[in-house]
Amino acid sequence: MADVKIRNLPDWLVEWHKRRAEADGVSLEERLRGMMSDSYEQTRKRLHGLSVELTEESRRKCGTLSDSTAVIRAGREELERH
Repeated sequence: MADVKIRNLPDWLVEWHKRRAEADGVSLEERLRGMMSDSYEQTRKRLHGLSVELTEESRRKCGTLSDSTAVIRAGREELERH
């Protein structure tokens, strides 16, 4: 795992997070780690939602595309024979 050091944070910001961590019964480090993980999860979920929306929009506009696996395999097999 990586270590991160953040320099030049305002004292009031660190103190605010320390108080919030104490109120939550966790360490400052655990609170900040959780915030970073939550941020990642929110972004991941948002991007997944966008992906689903784009897929649905594409299906509405273009219909459902057929599975091209068999065509790709046949093309590869043909190339291997030559």
